[in-house]
Amino acid sequence: MNRREFMASGTGSLAAVGWSPGVPALRDGGNVVTNDLHFGGSLRHLIGLREHGVDVRILPSVGWQTDLDAMADAIDDDMAR
Repeated sequence: MNRREFMASGTGSLAAVGWSPGVPALRDGGNVVTNDLHFGGSLRHLIGLREHGVDVRILPSVGWQTDLDAMADAIDDDMAR
């Protein structure tokens, strides 16, 4: 099954994928899409996942707003699910 979801809570979405490079969706070439308004501590963790081969895409905000169309465009079939 291929699901794409927008989640209101960054922590909730990280918990949903297991918060770890050991999760199959991340280990097998999955990716994570978020924005630069995400909690700084979580961004640091996500950036660290890059060292384990996870494609972490951090999109820039504009005027403290998230461009949902840009988020949707950044999501592909390899997104961690």
